[in-house]
Amino acid sequence: MSHSTFEYLGVWALSTLAFANAALAARNDWAEGTPGRSTGASREYYNAAGRLPWQNFMGDWRDAKDVAQGDTPYATTNVVDDDQGKFITGSDDPERTFEPLQGKALRVKIAEGATGALNTLFKFGKETGKEPEDIYFRYYLRLGDNWNQTLQGGKMPGISGTYGVAGWGGRKSDGRNGWSARRSFGLSIPADNPLGGLHPIGTYCYHADMLKIEQVWMNVYHGGKKPSPYDQHLFLDNVVIAKQYIGPIRQAIPQSPARPRRSIGSHGR
Repeated sequence: MSHSTFEYLGVWALSTLAFANAALAARNDWAEGTPGRSTGASREYYNAAGRLPWQNFMGDWRDAKDVAQGDTPYATTNVVDDDQGKFITGSDDPERTFEPLQGKALRVKIAEGATGALNTLFKFGKETGKEPEDIYFRYYLRLGDNWNQTLQGGKMPGISGTYGVAGWGGRKSDGRNGWSARRSFGLSIPADNPLGGLHPIGTYCYHADMLKIEQVWMNVYHGGKKPSPYDQHLFLDNVVIAKQYIGPIRQAIPQSPARPRRSIGSHGR
């Protein structure tokens, strides 16, 4: 079981005028925006309709001591999370009969009533000093025994260059303003179908065109907009990012006595 601390600092909009078309925006537009359009607050702008930027990345605030971008919280509370982002071995998860591929794996939980499950980034500019134009990216995936998609599909880890502008979350890409290419999962095939018990895995891609690779996006998301109707798990293992071909691991994959979770096909867009 892990413990995290949630801190509330409060957000103040302190940004200055950035572009000539800012007159199109209303000051009260920063929080909500226009339904169906990316005109509200984002990580770059407190008012995207008028291109009014935050002074600081991800927002501006004053803390409990009235210090700009300070770290003294107004209040704190402990948030207990006994499942999200937890590295486990086979003996740690007997309920889902998990068998490790090589040592430990990362267990990811889509909780009942939630959409997001994992959202971790490896930013090439920050970590390596430049953004590549091509990479090799590999991970092994095992669907938990409670994996059963009945409402809608969703997204899995991939690579992207969204730059907070386009290429995810319904923000359409014109080929030059942002992109992403992730794996996807579809509705599980019901038991009364001859292919019952299979779970479609595909590709979910926004057109990349001439952009570079900003980041590896370790993302698992249910949807769409409909939350998961119950807890569901998957396991990620042997994640590798490389400049050259990687290939599979060289040791034999152990066979689990439990019935494996099967996947089929490609249904991406």
